[in-house]
Amino acid sequence: MNEILLEVKLPQQKKRAVVLIGRFSPPHLGHYKAINQAKKFIRERPDLKLEATPIVVVIAGKKTSLDKKKNPLSPEDRISFMKYSDRANGVIFEIASNAFEAFEKVRELGFEPIAVAAGDDRAGGYLELLNKNFVSPQGKKIEHYIVPNLDRQEANLGDVKKSSVIDVKTVSGTMVRAAIDNDYEDVFIKLVGLEKKPKLAKLMFAKIQAAMGGE
Repeated sequence: MNEILLEVKLPQQKKRAVVLIGRFSPPHLGHYKAINQAKKFIRERPDLKLEATPIVVVIAGKKTSLDKKKNPLSPEDRISFMKYSDRANGVIFEIASNAFEAFEKVRELGFEPIAVAAGDDRAGGYLELLNKNFVSPQGKKIEHYIVPNLDRQEANLGDVKKSSVIDVKTVSGTMVRAAIDNDYEDVFIKLVGLEKKPKLAKLMFAKIQAAMGGE
């Protein structure tokens, strides 16, 4: 598939952007931290001449989207919930089926993907993909970067339920979906950062629960 896409790969763009890639299934505190870290990286690296607007690309593969246990929301719904959360203001949203297509979409928007923000388990792979395939018109290497401080830690949902404070590093899509499976609506609301938007939180909880085969 990548070989086919490479044949129509767009040329290097002048505007330079930070890209966030993920399933966002569903959007949660960890994702909003990544967005904030991307904005901070842009401010702290004026030498890179990055655009002020990060680009968030929601990955929705054809096969993976059929698994409603892991991907209960459509990519359009994921974007809508992020927009209405007020935690993802000042970003551009796009949808792609894989990481390669995500970076191509960024070029279609008129930006060059210079930095990528992702969990430490995936960031290295994305950087390798950029370095290998996204080069100058002369075929020369473009310097790419990883947005720092997005490492994650494993945590138990039971421990999170008992704690009054959420450690953002421990939040994952798996944990959020587990909170729904266990009908922990109060924990879910904290994990997705919607304490100040209870109606939106309840709508999101009900929609995901129904898609996952709950009540």
